[in-house]
Amino acid sequence: MPLFVICLLFSIVLNEPVSAVSCAHPESIKEEFANSSIVLMGTALNSNTLENDFTVVFSLKTLWKGSTDVIEKGISIGNMWKEIIEGQDYLIFASQRDGHLEANICGNSRDWSEVNKKQIKDLNTGKLTIEQSANNRNQIYWFVFVIFIIAIVGIILIRLYRIRRMQR
Repeated sequence: MPLFVICLLFSIVLNEPVSAVSCAHPESIKEEFANSSIVLMGTALNSNTLENDFTVVFSLKTLWKGSTDVIEKGISIGNMWKEIIEGQDYLIFASQRDGHLEANICGNSRDWSEVNKKQIKDLNTGKLTIEQSANNRNQIYWFVFVIFIIAIVGIILIRLYRIRRMQR
């Protein structure tokens, strides 16, 4: 019984916060590139706080792999991986989990200033796969359509002007 009381006292006195996350050495950049659905470099538009539901939206600078449609919704970073500071650039490796993007916690995601030249070279040797957003495709179609209509109207107006000029 006295041993139980002593253990109880130590557990109360020595009650300090601990972290349960322990990561093994991360995969190489090439391996993580192959195993991720999104690989990007972007500027954080918000921090990964509880008020943001630990989801960070990035202003995309470089997309090596994935679709811009998915990135627009934000990437769940969590609060145990690393503090994300608004306005800083990050290299992010993320995968689809339960219908949303999550950064690979124990991977090579990091502050862009911590990325070395060899890692950038490894990223550039990966196959650059960018799926264009459906939203962007629609904008391009509308742009081409409007230019086409303007050209037709211009041609018709020029012909009408020439016909009227010939009639004088």
